[in-house]
Amino acid sequence: MAASLNTVETDVLVVGGGGAGTRAALESARAGAKTVLAVKGRFNSVGVHGAGATGVGLSEAGAFFYFDPKTGYPLIDPDEWGPISLEEILELDYQVIIQVGQGMADPKLARVMVQEAVPQRQQIEEWGVQIHGDRLRHHGLPLMAALGRQIQQTDVDVREEVAITDLLTHDGKCVGAVGVDFQGNAIVFKAGAVVLCTGGDAGLYRHNFHPPDVNGDGHAMAYQAGATLMNMEFGQFFISPLPAVTHPSAVWLFQPGARLKNGQGDEFLPGYLPSGITSEQVFAARTYQPMFTTANVSKYADIAMMKETLAGRAGPNGGVLLDLTDPSVVTRSIYAEGWLAKRGIDAAERPLEIVPARHCSHGGPRIDEHGRTDVPGLYAGGGESASGPQGADRMGGHMLGSGQVFGTRAGRDAARFATENARDDLPADVVEQGLERIRSLEALRGQVRPRDVKRELRRQVSEDLNVIRSEAACDRVLQTVARIRDETFPRLAIQEPMDRMEAMELLNMLTVTEMVSKTVAMRTESRGGHYREDYPEQDDAQWLKSITIRKERDGMELGTLALDPEWKDRTDLLKGVSFAGGRQE
Repeated sequence: MAASLNTVETDVLVVGGGGAGTRAALESARAGAKTVLAVKGRFNSVGVHGAGATGVGLSEAGAFFYFDPKTGYPLIDPDEWGPISLEEILELDYQVIIQVGQGMADPKLARVMVQEAVPQRQQIEEWGVQIHGDRLRHHGLPLMAALGRQIQQTDVDVREEVAITDLLTHDGKCVGAVGVDFQGNAIVFKAGAVVLCTGGDAGLYRHNFHPPDVNGDGHAMAYQAGATLMNMEFGQFFISPLPAVTHPSAVWLFQPGARLKNGQGDEFLPGYLPSGITSEQVFAARTYQPMFTTANVSKYADIAMMKETLAGRAGPNGGVLLDLTDPSVVTRSIYAEGWLAKRGIDAAERPLEIVPARHCSHGGPRIDEHGRTDVPGLYAGGGESASGPQGADRMGGHMLGSGQVFGTRAGRDAARFATENARDDLPADVVEQGLERIRSLEALRGQVRPRDVKRELRRQVSEDLNVIRSEAACDRVLQTVARIRDETFPRLAIQEPMDRMEAMELLNMLTVTEMVSKTVAMRTESRGGHYREDYPEQDDAQWLKSITIRKERDGMELGTLALDPEWKDRTDLLKGVSFAGGRQE
């Protein structure tokens, strides 16, 4: 059994110590609520466990909601648009968010995100964060430092090295949570409201740009508590150099004249292109399209890379080779080259091994404008913790800003809810039910370490739920999930406190993997970053609607919801507009 049981009572419990979670805790405390911030690691640290994706965030200044009022750089190409006011820039930003969301973005949440851009910028600058309007910057680090300083001026109770494992519900409301600390002690949090800011599902993939504690925990806990989730099939894949790095620095290396080669040294992209499409066209589009999307011909580069890898023709580290050594290759990105040069990589001298890597998920608990889920007392916020403001694709640079907007709103409303509603004593059976999964681990005396099973699951997801998907691939993933649950999990070895936490993470990863697999299988079309090899075309007639998922007695219940039924393809809106850092042609 866990070493001991501790109980903590609070008005608001915030789960997750990244930008959204820290901001939610800050605003909750400022609203007068007793607030606890639970962090799976060290608060305001970066790298392993701590500040989450925010701490390693790379964001374009202009797309971080913060536009230069004079030029709008880099969202707007002034040569294309001419003089334009800040109000016009913000309206265009909203229209482009809706356009790239392809009918899967919630217009109400997108409007909130844009309308609160300028006030958020002003607040952050008052805290001493310098927003650069003319180049890429690592905004995540100074943002987290500023938020940390603000938290220190409040009475927020920061609980470090605590993994929240389950939410507590009673009479249909969220009334707290349970978790374990790194010493193996169980903790019960009795709360008037809970705010989930735990990040997305990047940890399901072998290659991703997130710290290893971002595994979809919040998605799984919200599902188990009865909340509706949405858009779980959507997300972004960028390109990572190998060995893996912490942010998508290689995305700007796709240049006209480059060549993709497999591990045998053979160029392969031309063999995967349909008639009338050339490698030059693909690379020209990919130069300004850093992420994988089905929206244009840039998709063929990622699809070809994945096919070569799955065919067993990968390079030494499991990727493919991007050859930029030909003197005809022009205009390499100073950002990517500078970053790689610091690590002794010269892409002009030798081919660079690359691989598709998970950047962010667009799905999560469905929220309203205040971060409320459909479970009273349960909130979610952040660029990946909650679904709604982004859709099938997203504008680059909005994740950090989204975390501030909806972290602020969720924290304030959670404080209001908690202080306006009396906290009843929790029945013993509610607490016992919450602790059941933690205590069940004590009976495990097998030989398999949880971290090894997590690694196995990541391999399967990385093969079958990557940029290429199909019904057969989803079936393989679901079979793996069932086998791990039924056969492998009972043979786990819980030998030390961290094994307990990793086992709980594994359970959450299995739940989220099942959700993603089932929504991917249900969406029989290709849209945004979701590509079905067996349904390669976008089907607006049948699929101009989001897929929802919630827990019912018989398991996962999938449904549909039309968020933006009047959406129409307006590619003219993207002309001259930055799409995740590059200018659309």
